[in-house]
Amino acid sequence: MENFKFRTLNKDGTNEMFEYNDDYCIEEYTNYKRIVIAPKKNQMNLMLEIAKGFEQPLGILYVLVVPRVDSNESGRYQSPYPLEFEEVEVFCNKFKEFLESDGRHHFWIASINSKGINQLLVYDKHNVIYVYDDIDKITNFLKKKNFNDMKVKFPVPHTHMYNAENDMFEKEILEYFNWRVSPLQENDN
Repeated sequence: MENFKFRTLNKDGTNEMFEYNDDYCIEEYTNYKRIVIAPKKNQMNLMLEIAKGFEQPLGILYVLVVPRVDSNESGRYQSPYPLEFEEVEVFCNKFKEFLESDGRHHFWIASINSKGINQLLVYDKHNVIYVYDDIDKITNFLKKKNFNDMKVKFPVPHTHMYNAENDMFEKEILEYFNWRVSPLQENDN
């Protein structure tokens, strides 16, 4: 059986993998705007395409919400030093399958430049990507990739999958860096 991150309950009472339909929408709040992207697949590839245009250096944050390996603790695992895009790309490609097929975590890529430019990608356990960057630039990018401008909704009810087959990757990802670790924040759950 293929591992997947997210499932929904059908009318007949069975569970099945849930996939979006390459949609995106703009969300506006008092202090900011962001784009919510709901790709059908290849979320990490899409993140890398967007992050390649970010001001460097970059940082990554692995947010482990539900640890399945006894020796691991939930928390925010931040890269210990600024990264070049190529280093982020190697990390993302190494853990692509794990990040895309398991709901125990969130994953962030951010510009950590000193120019005050806010560029951030948040790939969350609902299999969507939140983009904080130039709205017009990202919208044009998504249109060229044939994404649909449509409100993104999470299915109700739904469950997150924590696949035992991925436990070895949880261990491996936490050993990849000498992470800076901090507790989960309220909005991480």
